[in-house]
Amino acid sequence: MKIIECPRDAMQGIEKFIPTETKVHYINKLLKIGFDTIDFGSFVSEKAVPQMRDTSKVIDALDLNETKSKLLAIIANSRGANKACEYNKIEYLGYPLSISNEFQLRNTGMTCVEALKEVSRIKEIAEKKDKNLVVKLIASISLPIGILILMTMMVIPLPVFLLDVFFTSNILISLIVVRTSSIYIKITS
Repeated sequence: MKIIECPRDAMQGIEKFIPTETKVHYINKLLKIGFDTIDFGSFVSEKAVPQMRDTSKVIDALDLNETKSKLLAIIANSRGANKACEYNKIEYLGYPLSISNEFQLRNTGMTCVEALKEVSRIKEIAEKKDKNLVVKLIASISLPIGILILMTMMVIPLPVFLLDVFFTSNILISLIVVRTSSIYIKITS
């Protein structure tokens, strides 16, 4: 299990723009603590998430010299994946995948099936750039973890041609069980 700190999630919900210098100062402090990974920013539509419009400036100013922590950036499509892959400091690309079609449409503009196809394209981009893909399975319900895992496996329609996305190479899957907790499971073949 990895402990991943996620200041991005808190920041993106704040309406008033947080100055870039403030974000950099805060994230640099988190980098010194020793979390495995910091989910620090996103390469998504500025219109959809205006708070993250300075992610490129933030990444350029982060100091990774005295930390073992890795950086994760959220992406919502191949365009965001390509942008995130331009930065050597980013190790993980995070893609939000909901078990709810309605939530997936609101979050990425795609149905669950379309999003799974996009995960396949993003996986190829990540592999070419030597990045790791983290698929964040989102389920806004509160159940014991074992039941949630079984329920998630039953609810998400995985077309046969997409099974290789999850089972032929290393991929991290995050189950977000109530917005504040995440469990990261590494699946290796």
